[in-house]
Amino acid sequence: MNPVALKPYEVIEPATYTLNWLLTHMDVSVSTIADYSSRLNPFIMYLLENGVNDDTLLVYKRMLAADTTIKVSTKNKKLTVARIFLRELYRRGFIPRDITLGVKGFHQSNKHKQSGLDEDDMQLLREWVSLNQYRTPATIRLTCILLLLTYHGLRQIELCRLQYEDIDFVGGRIFIHGKGRDDKEPIHLNPDVAQALRRYCNTFGVSSGYVFFSISNNHSNGTPLTTRGLRAAVTHLFNKLGIDRNVHGLRHYYVTKLIQDFPGELFMVRSFTRHRSLEQLAVYNDAVMQAKDFPKHDMVFHKVLV
Repeated sequence: MNPVALKPYEVIEPATYTLNWLLTHMDVSVSTIADYSSRLNPFIMYLLENGVNDDTLLVYKRMLAADTTIKVSTKNKKLTVARIFLRELYRRGFIPRDITLGVKGFHQSNKHKQSGLDEDDMQLLREWVSLNQYRTPATIRLTCILLLLTYHGLRQIELCRLQYEDIDFVGGRIFIHGKGRDDKEPIHLNPDVAQALRRYCNTFGVSSGYVFFSISNNHSNGTPLTTRGLRAAVTHLFNKLGIDRNVHGLRHYYVTKLIQDFPGELFMVRSFTRHRSLEQLAVYNDAVMQAKDFPKHDMVFHKVLV
């Protein structure tokens, strides 16, 4: 098969009209479009240089495999969006066949590569909250964010999407627009979190719209807080306290603690964590169970050499 010209989608950078047109006509969310656009950049550059043929995706996969600077999980994400892009070109008739068939993804371990926060980390956060939660509007805001992430295991995008109308202070619930969900789902609102939310909303005069917004400039413009902005705020605090974890480590802590305190009750745990499958939770559960055997494992080799 000769290379197929990409004239209809010839692009120099992901922001050009042709690529944007294709992405915006796909049945995905705005945030997913932005995600696809950033991850497609190297693939688009590859297509511009090499065109399209039967082995395009396979060759691109081998290029990713040879790149030692990125993780396997990142390679899979880049390969996946390239696959989606090629299938969309085929669906719209720009290439004559589906050339993604038979190209497998990268094999990766289903174990977590990074640990969540441990009790030493949480002690550092407790001390910070105890000293700073009422100190300034900024610390009131950050305390509220920390409580939502820790006490409810909210994903970063879920926290950024939260609107004032989603909070039911009387009923003790908040409505979360979850990952990959079209509708909002109610979750229990911890009383301590509810108190922190009230304090935050009163401090910043939030009575409608997005609960969290950027305060880097003038918060009155109502610009919603982005996941990038959220990570920056929390990571800055982690670095200040010497906590070597990322923001997702708080959700990891939340899930792990529920599994530890409700052993063998994964269905109940899933109702709080909102994982789509028990298989996803099993990764956490296996880690918790294995950790219990670490002391016994180490005793097997006690003084074998030293």
